[in-house]
Amino acid sequence: KRSASAIVPKPVIRPHRLMRERRANSSGTVQEMTRASAIRARTVGGVATESARDRVFGLDLLRAAAITMVVFNHFTVVAGRIFDFPVSRHVRISGTYGVELFFVLSGFLIGSLLLDIVERNPDFRSWRIFMVRRWMRTIPLYVLWVAILFLLWPPADDWMGHALSYLTFTQNFAWPISNWFGVSWTLSVEEWFYLLFSGVLLALAAIARRNAVPIACAAFIVVPTVLRLTFGATEGDLD
Repeated sequence: KRSASAIVPKPVIRPHRLMRERRANSSGTVQEMTRASAIRARTVGGVATESARDRVFGLDLLRAAAITMVVFNHFTVVAGRIFDFPVSRHVRISGTYGVELFFVLSGFLIGSLLLDIVERNPDFRSWRIFMVRRWMRTIPLYVLWVAILFLLWPPADDWMGHALSYLTFTQNFAWPISNWFGVSWTLSVEEWFYLLFSGVLLALAAIARRNAVPIACAAFIVVPTVLRLTFGATEGDLD
């Protein structure tokens, strides 16, 4: 006499149905892994990173426009000196607008990263990671180019003074800057902005996180303006 369990038919598992279920499960797992890896890619050690998914086409377009204006200005001015033809004021001013646009974009992008650090974890480790990433993006190529210039076109005098000032980004502290590598003044401004503004902002965030951003922004508007008017302006020329 057979038991009741023996007469119950076993479920038939069709191969194509099993394959569909496996694909669905694997697809969901891959999507979860991809989502998790994307989150890890954007935040490392509590510090936000710039991933390809976070890029904004409009900002990239503005960056391309700034690059075009600066390169066009420099090549035109150099060509004018070589082939002895006048360069119009509009061409010269295009380089100035390009540099100013670079500064605005840099402030926006770097400010976004710093705001994320303030919200997440404004400690010394986060600041150190931020600074190391900024320096690794700019300093290696800059130092290489300075070394190439020293080999191919060394300064006419004060070799050690030039090396010290350009390698510490203090060449812009005394104006007018030397013509040896004069265009580096923009990078000098950038590096000191990275260091000082991020340090002040995160130090304030550690003390009073709610008011850190407005206080830091106000300080970096008021203090440089007062110093420029007091010590730097010559006959009303703030440049």
